[in-house]
Amino acid sequence: MSEKVKFSFDVRGYLVPEGENESDINSIKEGFVDPFDNHSTRKELFKGHVRYNEDLKDLLENQSYEQWIDGSFISQKVNPKDIDLVSFIDYNLVDKLERDLEKFIKSAGRSNYGVDGYVVRIYPKGHPHFVRTKSDKIYWRHWFSTTKPDQKKRRYGKGFVKIKF
Repeated sequence: MSEKVKFSFDVRGYLVPEGENESDINSIKEGFVDPFDNHSTRKELFKGHVRYNEDLKDLLENQSYEQWIDGSFISQKVNPKDIDLVSFIDYNLVDKLERDLEKFIKSAGRSNYGVDGYVVRIYPKGHPHFVRTKSDKIYWRHWFSTTKPDQKKRRYGKGFVKIKF
């Protein structure tokens, strides 16, 4: 993306508009790191996210992938504990590199990079498993587009960030 993305938030501090908000790594820094105090956890989390993607790109030999980012890091919370994300990667690469990808997911990703990461296989249209790609994206879109229930069991819509590498 060449133009800068400005982020907006609702009264609860969640990203709007609801759903997917396409962005780039520079806009992430400008919108979710720079506005906060240097004592916030955001600067270190962002550095971890950058390292995460540098290492992932190296492993994938610069093959393209898409990443959705969610959680308190893309809200107005001052000190998020990690960055929640899911990376959508070609199924051939995931099958070939599955063991090597383990350092990027869940608790390993959190301890290595400060990232609570997941990897989803992307199957092309026409592939017998393409329906999995569609259902996985529906699942993650729903999960990332709504808040956890509040005390009255209400959920609210919110946005998440999409980056293409």
